[in-house]
Order: sequence, then structure tokens, then C-alpha cells
Amino acid sequence: MSIPLVIATSSHQQGLVQALVDGRVALPGCEARFVSLTPGDNVLLTRTFDDPTFNVAELSLSKYVSRHDAGDCPYIAIPVFIARSFRHGDIYVRTDRGIRSPADLRGRRVGTGDFRHTAHVWVRALLEEEYGVRPSDVRWVVGHREKSYDPGADMFVPPRGVSIETAPAALSQMLESGEIDALLSPLTPSCVTSNAPDVGQLFADPEAAALEHFSRSGLFPILHLMGVRKELAERHPGLPGVLLEAFTQAKDDWLAASDLSANRTARAMGGDFYAYGLGRRERAALSTFLAHHHRQGLSGRQLAVEELFTPIGSPGPTASINRDGAGVGSILMS
Repeated sequence: MSIPLVIATSSHQQGLVQALVDGRVALPGCEARFVSLTPGDNVLLTRTFDDPTFNVAELSLSKYVSRHDAGDCPYIAIPVFIARSFRHGDIYVRTDRGIRSPADLRGRRVGTGDFRHTAHVWVRALLEEEYGVRPSDVRWVVGHREKSYDPGADMFVPPRGVSIETAPAALSQMLESGEIDALLSPLTPSCVTSNAPDVGQLFADPEAAALEHFSRSGLFPILHLMGVRKELAERHPGLPGVLLEAFTQAKDDWLAASDLSANRTARAMGGDFYAYGLGRRERAALSTFLAHHHRQGLSGRQLAVEELFTPIGSPGPTASINRDGAGVGSILMS
């Protein structure tokens, strides 16, 4: 009897899963339906965790670690790192405040989305490790990039010494008016796209800065990973291995069909730069994230990498692939 699966991924990852969706990569022993989620506020922070419709889903790494640490996570992860990207382009500043380097953010008022978002954890880790700017060195203003913000009952309580206040207005508006000195945002704020005066990115060439950092550290940030509902993995212990192999084949199929010759990031990183599994680089990225997640007050203890994942032993039936499908386009690294 086939295992019924409802697999939820963000529409941003469509290329990575397309060979699964259209059947070129099969999931033996499974009857899968794929749901493409439109990214938005808290889709990967809440919906994929709370909606019982999904039994395999793309998850926020930060939220997963927090829930796993608290002992109330309904998922167990598999090492399919479906969203990865450098975060050097996330830092926007007032260009009239003398902020020339990340070190100049010390003592500044810096806007940020939800303090627990994975991308923000990575930026704060970058600031601390590379430039000596600890979270306690910054006055954080938590809000929404383009609208008013209501933290509700789920307001994050920061660790001792970290200053957090709630933004009274949209963060983009506050950056444009000069009420904050800088803003962390995975998406370009409207004050920048509208060419407002005296605002811009901190790094003139974020891609070059990211690649220079990668050349020294070997770190390629992991943002999201795939999870399987615990009860499903317990009933079908071979399923996580089948999913890992199938998602890996779909990703490899997409990359093989993509023209990466003009992609500076892909060329510079080389090899299987978007690797799944627990290779050396993936372990290093996860270990770094887990250390900073704990240090930033988001988990009660520093988890070990192995704690995050289901043991994958004998995977059962092997995923099969039919490579006669059409190409899936090009990859863009942010």
C-alpha cells in the first residue's frame, strides 16, 4: 500500500523540486501531492508547523531548532537544505551617518524583522564573528518592513543585555526618515527601490563580500530544511532515506539542466555547492548556526547537529529518475 504524502514547499524552491512534481523523479512506495506555498509573513514559521494537512514540509531552520529544543516539534528533519543563500545583501543603512563598515553598526538603532527569523540569525552571526559586533552592541527595533507591526502574544523575550523595542511604524519608512540607522531585510525595502535619498546597501558589492567570506570560512548559510512528521517517520522508518535520495536527485537534475556559466557565485564556490546530506561544509554551517542560535537566546542549550535529524539507515526502495524531461532554467544565488 502506498504511503500518502502531502509535501509543502515554498514557490521560491520550485526549480529544486520540479522533477519530483512532474514525475521525472519518482518516490517509490509513495503517493505524493505537492503544495506550493506563497512566501509571506510567518508561512514557514507557523503554517507548515501547525497545519496537519502537511506531513512533509519545508521548515524554517530557526523555528525548527527552537521547537526541537523545547521538545514540542511535530517534525524530524532530513538533511535536505532546500533554501540556502548568503546574507551580505540584507544590510541597508543611512549613507549619511558615517556607516562604512559593519563595525560601524555598534551603538546604532537597527531595524529588523522577527528576531527569530533564520536570515536574521545568520546576519547577527556574521556581524559578531567577522566584525566583533555582538547583538548586545546594537539597539534593535523589531517591526515589519512595509507595514505596522503587532507582535501579539508571541513577543520574543531577549537575553539579558540585548535591547529590543517595537517599531512604531514601518521599518522602511523609519530608515527613510532617519529614525533608525540601518535595517536588516531579506527583501529590498521600498525606500531603496524608490531611490529615497541617503539610503542604500552597506556592502557596495554584496556578492563579492559573500564570496570573500566563503573563501575564508567555507560557510554557505542554510535557511530552510525539509521535515517529516514524527509519527509518519516512526511508522515508515525507510521513508526519510527515500525522501533524501529523491530530493537530491531532483536538485541534481535541475542543476545539470541549468547554465551556470554566467553565475559568479556558482563558479566561485565550485563542486556541489548546493549539497544536501551531512558533508563537512554542511556540518560546519549547521554547527555555526546552532552555536549562534543558542548564544542569541533562541534555544535553551546548544544542540548537536546529529540531534536535528532522523537516523537514515537502510532507505528501503530507491528513488528512480527519468531524465527525458525538459530543462528547468537557471539558478540565481542571492
